[in-house]
Amino acid sequence: MANMQLSSAVNIAGAGDLLLQIQAALAESDNNTLTVDASQVERFDFSMYQLLVSAKKTIASEGGHFGIDSPSDCFLRGAEVLGVKSLLLD
Repeated sequence: MANMQLSSAVNIAGAGDLLLQIQAALAESDNNTLTVDASQVERFDFSMYQLLVSAKKTIASEGGHFGIDSPSDCFLRGAEVLGVKSLLLD
């Protein structure tokens, strides 16, 4: 199981770094499981959600599990507004 922390501001400029963090965390996971701590998210754009939804779908297709832990109010509002809340939080 791998864990990672989202920074307070995640946007298109940091999308490449976020992808690398996800890949590195999964490389360390022994069971293709990733938990993302979203408690610090204060600013975001669609790219962050797009990347997280893609990661969740990819991990699930490989028999793993993806979860969001402690989402901040900002993270939850953004996911709701963008219509991805049900895709990310189960």
